[in-house]
Amino acid sequence: MSFEKKTVAELKKIARISGIDLGEAKKKSEILQVIAFEGLTEEAYESMLINMYKEADKKEEPEIVVKDQTKSKVLMTMKHDRAALRALGYEFTKDKPYILVDKKDADVMLKKISHEIREATPEEAASFWGVK
Repeated sequence: MSFEKKTVAELKKIARISGIDLGEAKKKSEILQVIAFEGLTEEAYESMLINMYKEADKKEEPEIVVKDQTKSKVLMTMKHDRAALRALGYEFTKDKPYILVDKKDADVMLKKISHEIREATPEEAASFWGVK
């Protein structure tokens, strides 16, 4: 791999990955000068990439815990016809007024903004979506 054979976009990516600030360098020759000034060689860059991949392989995948969500969700809706309502990371809109919300979040919403939101029935949602 030769830096001279790389495009400007590839060189910029190499600099970003290597933590090299290119400053005002925009042309290929300017970027190559900055990379050389910082002392990055093709061999050092390849070695750095290999080490990055090895580190990524070493990281363990997070354990996924599956829980019974049938009892921990509540169907919520807005009380008033409005464009949107955001609460606790959920966004209710005219197009999506019914959302399944975690039970804990639903309890907080009902305590704090009960004038804006309420628990919905499955029949309401089915009617809204045109499901029989």
